[in-house]
Amino acid sequence: MALEEHSFRHLLPTFLIPPGTQVVLKVDKPLPDGTARQRGSVAVVWLCQLAYHAPLMAGAGYADAGGFFASLALFAAGSLSVTFLWARQSYRARSLWPAVLFHSFHNTISQWLFPKFFAGRDDALWLGEMGVLPVAGYVVVGVALVLWMRWHGQSWQALVRHAFGSPQPRDARS
Repeated sequence: MALEEHSFRHLLPTFLIPPGTQVVLKVDKPLPDGTARQRGSVAVVWLCQLAYHAPLMAGAGYADAGGFFASLALFAAGSLSVTFLWARQSYRARSLWPAVLFHSFHNTISQWLFPKFFAGRDDALWLGEMGVLPVAGYVVVGVALVLWMRWHGQSWQALVRHAFGSPQPRDARS
């Protein structure tokens, strides 16, 4: 768990968003402060998580929701929300520990408490670790947080600059 978080939420974003980065998208002009990398970092981390977990789903029945493709689709939907939520909190805290604690909480709820709460029900599609209900919960919380950030004028770029110490854009300096 801590190794996953160290890899996915510390090493990979640090590699993707070095402080003060100027990013060039193909033949486009550079974007200030690595804007493209900041927005793309969640997608890259999400895709790496999918690549890491897909063989476990295919070979070991991890997060089994009634078939490989159903499991992969649910994991992809839930994992995208989880990636955003955990990255946001880790960036706010400038620490890996929120992601580690959220991962531990997720595993405790999904693998121990949730099955005991719904004892006698063997419906992994709806109640499994990445079943329909947990994924729907993650998606609702993720969308609500994005809307809350927009409502309060918080940008992803400002959050990443705070976390990685990137310089502020010229127009934001006093």
